[in-house]
Amino acid sequence: MRERQVFKRMISGEERQKAYALERMKDVAILEFPTLEHGRLRILAFNVHAEVVQRDGILTVKSKGATEIISEDAQDYMKSWLTSQGEEVSSLPFAGGAIGYFGYSYSFQFEDLEIPADDPLGMNDLHLLFHSDYIVFSGKDEEECQQIHIQYGSSISPEEAEEQMASVLDQACAGEREKEKAAYSIGSLTSNSTKASFMKAVESIKNHIREGDIFQAVLSQRWTGVFHGSSLACFREMKEQQSTSFSFYLPFEDCEVFGCSPERLLAVDQGVIHSNPIAGTRRRGSSLREDEQLIEELLSDEKEKAEHLMLVDLARNDLGRICRKESIRLHRFMQIEKYKNVIHLVSEITGTMADTIHPLDAVKACLPAGTVSGAPKIKAMELISAHEQEKRGAYGGGVGFISFEGRMDLALAIRMAVVKDGRIHRQSGAGIVHDSIPENEWYETLHKAGLKEVALNDFTDR
Repeated sequence: MRERQVFKRMISGEERQKAYALERMKDVAILEFPTLEHGRLRILAFNVHAEVVQRDGILTVKSKGATEIISEDAQDYMKSWLTSQGEEVSSLPFAGGAIGYFGYSYSFQFEDLEIPADDPLGMNDLHLLFHSDYIVFSGKDEEECQQIHIQYGSSISPEEAEEQMASVLDQACAGEREKEKAAYSIGSLTSNSTKASFMKAVESIKNHIREGDIFQAVLSQRWTGVFHGSSLACFREMKEQQSTSFSFYLPFEDCEVFGCSPERLLAVDQGVIHSNPIAGTRRRGSSLREDEQLIEELLSDEKEKAEHLMLVDLARNDLGRICRKESIRLHRFMQIEKYKNVIHLVSEITGTMADTIHPLDAVKACLPAGTVSGAPKIKAMELISAHEQEKRGAYGGGVGFISFEGRMDLALAIRMAVVKDGRIHRQSGAGIVHDSIPENEWYETLHKAGLKEVALNDFTDR
């Protein structure tokens, strides 16, 4: 167990303006999520105390300039960081903990699945940051603003903490700030799959469906282009263009991971777990009338409805591994939600976790979501690896936070980008079922990525 103290204080007036300024600091992690109580949560995290990463089964911790390879089980080790030390339960959805992502391949170690050897992005399977300082906006309109300081190791008094928190905020705001109108540019995008090879893979998966191996698999492709300029500016523009619920910006040492996801992978609060599977997609229309026509078409599409029901059942089965069976409830079913580029069918499922279950156990049981893998999940994942032949990295995993108090909220890592080594990467997938039309599935991946076919050969400058 890692010794720590947690200090909190309300901030307002001039200090609140300083807090807003942190959003333009290059090393500040940003999470903007809806809360389970229908409010909003915005976390600004700075001053990294420790970094926990796992790649190819090796768990590494970096802290205070030192790097340590951990021999114990990854789940057990992280629980030693993310266990309550008797702190007073905060009214805030988040009052310190870990921020980062669990990659699509994180769960492979628990299912004895072979991770694809080709890893062009070179990303970790797990990447969590433990910061010393946070600004947390919460409430229906983010009306509350609190500063949180985590004191690791040596103890300090509340008076010392108050003085230190004021000083830390001033120091953070004096750091390297993003320009008001920072620019970025993206070169022409190239897919890791040709249209012909993608369609061939769709037909191959359909053969496995006909043979009874699976019911569905989610096949994806990744687009890559040269990137110049500010990834933070790219993130801000992505937020403006996509009316999604979850947004995140994670500046790591070797890359930036950011995006705007429509889907909650998992949330845990007071022992209750929430999941929001999304399956069933149409592009947005050019008018309200066309939108309504597309919605009617989606709601009457037996293929889309069958796929959605299958993935809802898969999510319920996942929750059944960690929840009391009688507690699992379906609260919303096949409801329409509109986003910038697409229209989705959405459901909501909850369950009460067994007393011995930690939020990390929920990640182990439910990652990856059926909406980015398929059903049955393990066989679908094997086929995805065989056809995509590359590690997915963060895509298809979960991104968000786990608090010291046992709260967790992870967005599904889709509608996202990775900027690394001067290149930007975007990835999206389509659910393949028995009557899928290969060309339609290709175009679905374009719509989900916010791309048009012509954009794949154009140079975009923003």
